[in-house]
Amino acid sequence: MPRLPDSYAVWMGRLKSPEEYRIKYGVDAVHYLDEMVEVIRGMGPPSCLHVLRGRNTDSDLPVGPPAPPLEGVPLETDTLFDVLTECRVTKIPEEIEIIRYVNKIGSEGHIAMMRACRPGVMEYQLESTFLHHCYSRGGCRTYSYIPIAASGPNGAILHYGHAGAPNGRRLARYVVVAVAVSNCGLMG
Repeated sequence: MPRLPDSYAVWMGRLKSPEEYRIKYGVDAVHYLDEMVEVIRGMGPPSCLHVLRGRNTDSDLPVGPPAPPLEGVPLETDTLFDVLTECRVTKIPEEIEIIRYVNKIGSEGHIAMMRACRPGVMEYQLESTFLHHCYSRGGCRTYSYIPIAASGPNGAILHYGHAGAPNGRRLARYVVVAVAVSNCGLMG
């Protein structure tokens, strides 16, 4: 973890210790980044360090690898990415419960968007309705996705609503709303 100066507490609240993060995440040890080289050396000479390198399956952008922290220690880049990616597939019951809740709130947010549809309303206003609902009704300070609030020809764009294609069109006289919600089969 990064070692932050005490002055950061003014902006972030009380700074947690490595021990607090160790307990929170149930790991064996947590160290500051500026201690990394000494911690690795203290474990004995490693034959290699496993680091992330792969390709993001959503964006197709490359991930890593980082610069080697120790001279003479090779970086193994063929294993960790696939292992961590596979770990993300399996969900514990608490994660499934959270996913179901977020899907429920997202579905309600889409209903709120549909209720707010009127000729002359901007797509971004519908996006705002969704985000407001997720936070104000669901307590979700962040959102799981930017809603697709497409009208007219924008409705033919599969992932309309992202930064490259913002929800920026005014709804026309006749409003037809199509909502597709991916729930990964968890709604039951």
